[in-house]
Amino acid sequence: MKSIHYALIAILTASLALWLGTEHSLSTPLSFWPLRKSIIYGSGIIAIIAMSFATLLAIRHFFSDSFLDGLDKRYKLHKWLGIAGFVAAVTHWLFIKAPKWLVDLDILIKPIKNKHGNGETLSWLANFFDYQRHFAKDIGEWAFYALIILVLLMLSKKITYKLARQSHKLMPVVYLVLVYHSIVLMKMADWFTPLGIFLTLALAAGSISALISLFGKIGRSKQAHGQISTLQHYTDNKVLAVTIKLTTPWSGHDAGQYAFVTFDKKEGPHPFSITSSWDDSGEISFNIKQIGDYVNTLPHSLNVGDKVIVEGPYGNFNIDSDKQQHIWIAGGIGIAPFLSKLDSLVSQHQPDITLFYTTNMPDEAFIQQLNDRCEQAGVTLHIINTKQRSVLTAEEISAVINNIHSTDVWFCGPAKFGNILKSHFIKQGLSKHDFHQEAFDMR
Repeated sequence: MKSIHYALIAILTASLALWLGTEHSLSTPLSFWPLRKSIIYGSGIIAIIAMSFATLLAIRHFFSDSFLDGLDKRYKLHKWLGIAGFVAAVTHWLFIKAPKWLVDLDILIKPIKNKHGNGETLSWLANFFDYQRHFAKDIGEWAFYALIILVLLMLSKKITYKLARQSHKLMPVVYLVLVYHSIVLMKMADWFTPLGIFLTLALAAGSISALISLFGKIGRSKQAHGQISTLQHYTDNKVLAVTIKLTTPWSGHDAGQYAFVTFDKKEGPHPFSITSSWDDSGEISFNIKQIGDYVNTLPHSLNVGDKVIVEGPYGNFNIDSDKQQHIWIAGGIGIAPFLSKLDSLVSQHQPDITLFYTTNMPDEAFIQQLNDRCEQAGVTLHIINTKQRSVLTAEEISAVINNIHSTDVWFCGPAKFGNILKSHFIKQGLSKHDFHQEAFDMR
């Protein structure tokens, strides 16, 4: 997770430093109205740069996977940059509006403006931008109000995934309006400074990404088509196992990766962990937990032979290392990425792997299948049925670890539980780089 922390700090620090490095910000008098003007300008710059990088990360391009350690981390950075941009935009708006309210209440005295200008003759380009300033301000304000609504919708856990995804589609439009707002209101002299160059690159990358999103081209190059070949519904733990026979080329995948699957074009793609290893059969499998309005309908709406689009693979949760002992910990549907690794281990016998699977909805058929696959792969399996006993503890896991320094721990499940385990094992001497945790969260 450190890489996304570094990336977030680097982007925001660079934006702040470049703004502060401009001549006018360093020479701003230490009085309210000049400082207000400088803060409005700086917060606007930071907001649009953060939004530009967030928009770039949203298009699921492969280039940042190696640096950010997978799409799950990239979405984390996308979310944090979006929040940072939103906070900067709110600051920008407040410093525009609040002093005007205070003036109306006779708390502040508005400075007298020089209505005659400075006598300089503007270039045709400066005149062109000056002519659009009022419109750019107005449309930027309305875009800000739209941004507030969209951010609140996307951060809310109460709305459906479909509504969140559809509202997210409007974000590129809002972003492009704010790009126009920024270009018109940017000081012309600053376009030829390091700040201007950095901002130009950020706006260009963000605008191209926004257009890719608007035209529905995200992930298009990584799509494969197929049809459902088998369906198995584990009713007790509310999991639907889906196998898809791909009919167009697929680049292959590693154990622990996931893909976006589209069963219904109106609903759009949903991310699911891949539960099968890749071979020449052209089949790919997913275990889908019945969570949410749409996913709950899949056991009744899907049929063998239905056409499907699979996009991916994504993720760096590859469950592989050269350590002597591996500890796998799965919570609920977090078992999915480990299933694909079990298949690949059948021909690579690795006896020193222990899998802890904790569930409060055990399905007899699924448990039996999991037992069989672990036995074939030489993996020691511990089933923790939380309906019959207390929850799994870090001490219970530590009891099977031979040497903490030669152990890798892989976790997929509730984030809070994973953070507790990580803290415990690090205190026991495990390197933080040896605790691997999937961080994917679409919301």
